[in-house]
Amino acid sequence: MRFGRDRLLVASVALLAVTLIATAGLQSAAATALQATLDDHWRGAYDILVTSEKATSDELLSPNSLIGEDERMPLRDLERIRGIDGVDVAAPISQLLVPSLDSARVDVAVPIDLSRSTLDPQDYRLRVRYLTDDGLGERLALAETYRLTLDTSNAPRDIVVDRSAYDDNDCRTQVGDVTVDCGYDYPETEKRYTALIAEESGESGSMGSSGSITSTVVDDDVVFPLPGVALPPTRVTLVDPVAERALLGDGGAFLDPLVTVGAGTRPSVADLDRWSVDQPTSAFTRAISQAVEQQQAMYDSLAGSGQYAEYVAEKQKRGEEPLPVEEVFAAPQHLPVVVSTQRDVPLTVRVDVEAMGPGEMPDVASSYWAVPTFDDAGVAGVPLGAISADVRSLLDPFSTQKLTLPWVGNPDAVPQLGDQGYTGGYFGQVAHSTPAEPTSRAGELVLDSTGHLGTSMDNYWGGDPSSWVNKGPGTSPGMQSTYATVSADQVLQSNDDSGTYLLPIAGFDMDDIVLPADPLSYTPLGAYDPAAATLVRNAAGDDIQHVDLLPVAGGLGLVGARTAAIADIDAVSDSLVDPTMDAVRVRVAGVDRYDAAGIDAVGSVAEAIERLGLAATIVAGSSPQTASMTVDGYAFGTTDVDGEQSVGLLGTVEQRWSALGAAARLGTSVSQATLALLATVIAATLALFAVASLSAVGSRRSGAATLRTVGWTRGRILRWLLAEQWPALAAVLLAGGLAAVLAADDALVLSTTASVVLAVIVIAVVRAVSGASGERMRLATADELLREHPEERPEVRWTNAPTVESHGGYGLPDESSPEQVIVPDRPRSHGRMRLGAESVVGFGLRLVRGDAGSAIGNAAAVLVVMATTACFVLSLGLGQTAAGTSLIAQFGTAQALAPQLALGVVGVVAGVLLTILVRTQALHRRRRSRAVLRELGWVGSDIRRAERSEVLVIGLPAALLGCYLLWFALDTAGLAGIDTAVSAALVAGLAVVALLLVTTRKAATAP
Repeated sequence: MRFGRDRLLVASVALLAVTLIATAGLQSAAATALQATLDDHWRGAYDILVTSEKATSDELLSPNSLIGEDERMPLRDLERIRGIDGVDVAAPISQLLVPSLDSARVDVAVPIDLSRSTLDPQDYRLRVRYLTDDGLGERLALAETYRLTLDTSNAPRDIVVDRSAYDDNDCRTQVGDVTVDCGYDYPETEKRYTALIAEESGESGSMGSSGSITSTVVDDDVVFPLPGVALPPTRVTLVDPVAERALLGDGGAFLDPLVTVGAGTRPSVADLDRWSVDQPTSAFTRAISQAVEQQQAMYDSLAGSGQYAEYVAEKQKRGEEPLPVEEVFAAPQHLPVVVSTQRDVPLTVRVDVEAMGPGEMPDVASSYWAVPTFDDAGVAGVPLGAISADVRSLLDPFSTQKLTLPWVGNPDAVPQLGDQGYTGGYFGQVAHSTPAEPTSRAGELVLDSTGHLGTSMDNYWGGDPSSWVNKGPGTSPGMQSTYATVSADQVLQSNDDSGTYLLPIAGFDMDDIVLPADPLSYTPLGAYDPAAATLVRNAAGDDIQHVDLLPVAGGLGLVGARTAAIADIDAVSDSLVDPTMDAVRVRVAGVDRYDAAGIDAVGSVAEAIERLGLAATIVAGSSPQTASMTVDGYAFGTTDVDGEQSVGLLGTVEQRWSALGAAARLGTSVSQATLALLATVIAATLALFAVASLSAVGSRRSGAATLRTVGWTRGRILRWLLAEQWPALAAVLLAGGLAAVLAADDALVLSTTASVVLAVIVIAVVRAVSGASGERMRLATADELLREHPEERPEVRWTNAPTVESHGGYGLPDESSPEQVIVPDRPRSHGRMRLGAESVVGFGLRLVRGDAGSAIGNAAAVLVVMATTACFVLSLGLGQTAAGTSLIAQFGTAQALAPQLALGVVGVVAGVLLTILVRTQALHRRRRSRAVLRELGWVGSDIRRAERSEVLVIGLPAALLGCYLLWFALDTAGLAGIDTAVSAALVAGLAVVALLLVTTRKAATAP
């Protein structure tokens, strides 16, 4: 069979068949890997985010999306969402800002001078600085100067007080339905004052308008408090603990206390006490016991008071049964909360003490006392030393302990924790914050500051919470930039109770919470993952070593502070005039895979939510993605108390946002890239088959001419040549059948097989038609043979020009051409024959014309490998670009890379085999001619140089022309990444040229 004798053709058909099977298997492997990736990573903790307004910008979901917009959703909408078919879990979330729940928890203890028995008040200046760190370095949080008058003598402490000057106006109050005297029975003695501290007012030469005075003595120490610190608002997160625990799975165990204490209820302190009996002993159970004791002490005090005695007497006079004290005086309401035990913001205090000389202490016997004046505001005192300590515990607004600092002179002393004396945080005013949205400027996201947080306690006590954000320049030391707006919410107030308090019943560390979210499909949960920010470029746009910025402004700054506490949204809503929620996270039931059914289920629930008039954002199929934005209006900290801090452009920060639709883009991009690679590989192997089929046309025409000479018709020759191709067609059909068994997409394989079969048929027809066009042969006459007589070189003469290819390309006789006649001539004078050129290199160049089939094969090998490489690189690049930069895109494209690389390697291997087979066949035809050259005096180096010249004169122009054509075609198509594709193609083309040179060298040295 002639088909079997053409090794190049047999090899090309075999490679085409194997490629068809391999590509189907590899495409199936890529599809399987992609499906597994999407099934495992397309869903986070929830599928749909419900908000009042659209929560996304440019298909990106910011981590602040769960903090409400200006318009929030009524809490009553929650039941409407839960009533939709297909909703498995609907977990609401809302975040409240509560004014500073604490202010003065830092005491200073000064030893009493036991040897001094007379009063000895002394004045001191205290320069107090609170320092924090925003990640860029240490900065002032608060700086204030105080005047302290302190008496540490061991003089008698009890002072007899003359009450005769006291105003004895009639005072009446209501106890139940009885009006009683509210007068107070003063004791005969009072403890003398030991310490007075107030702000120093340098301009007026006096202390501030108010001060703190105390008579506290503990264990031979005079103890006085430092004035309150302007702590930022406390962030409290409201959730439905049952739904939240279902959403978080095993990671929601820290919410168990809110569930077991009575989800959705407002337990009394007695209920909390009974609940705590079954809990492990901790600071929180002790706090509950303390709340019980405080409440009982209040009732005991009221029961023994003159007011309650008058109430009982009046009720008995009326003949009515007096109510117990517990029913007359309402107990405080307690809202259970679980609090974060983690303090990730540094805070230190430094107190520099100066002695200012003798002072004056107010008289405790005086009805009224005034803050004393002084006339040394600009006078420096005598430095006594400094007090410093880590006071980050102040940032825990629910702490029940007070920090006591030692007086100067005790540098190694450790601050002591003591009982603060009360539990819980007063819940009397709340606010909501709305994060600022970045805007697009010149194609970049820019986030502007909304103002600055002040450093005075007046900012956070009473009044409108919107005043917390100052619109001033923000240059005062200690001010911190805000990137949110604040609006007030109304808390229900009643005269029938003693107020509402947030009472910690358990703690949690957010670093220990194992959240259920897959890192590849993670979506923001709100309270547990604040919007971290990393500074990557400075204001000048220069890359810097990455800096993780720290939260500094109570959740209103650039980096959102983690929540301080989590409470039950239903329980807290009873205290709010207008209960709302920021967002609802919905998980859809019955969704197991990333398929049409799962996608439709999520989409159907989202459409039903939209019909309620709410915004439903499908977050299933999203994935984290790094987002960059420029931050402006940032207040850079300073440690200079008397200086000004600068405010301006911070630079570029990166945050982790969620790219919506990342799974869909990944699926589409990987499929398209794989299909493009599949088409490239099939095209490359078809090109190899075409070159193998259509090469050596001269030989086929010579054979056809011989057949015509013996009487065959052209039609019969055509049918004979077509019949040679049936093995190729059978091999392709068989390979297509096997591919259909292996492939995941039968339709794709069938269409690919059909295309390959059609291409094989077309190539076979072209081969047969071109090979059947040979003319009848005739013998040359003597005159034709001897018409020209060369003078210096032997030359081959034959009668049929197309038979050049059968001569191996050298113009020398071949054993397959009996009509050729060699006319010998004398050798050249220098002892080595030159054939058809004046140099060895020139002879190599002449080979290009003499062996056109080999030249075309070499050029085709270079171009096919270049095109295959370019398509491979371009397909991968475009696939990765289309998939995006999300984590699931990076992971999915990496998973699909192995089968895609295999596809690309198959295509490149096809081109390499084309290179080797074409060149090997060409050199095989030249074996006889090479032997003749050796007999004529040529050596191996001459042959190698000639054949290398032939390769270079074809290969290099083909590589350069291929690069230009690729660049022009890709640039015209408007594709991205063409430089990389063209560069890779050029390298591949040059590698093929090198391979041709290596093949030539090995063949030329053969005997």
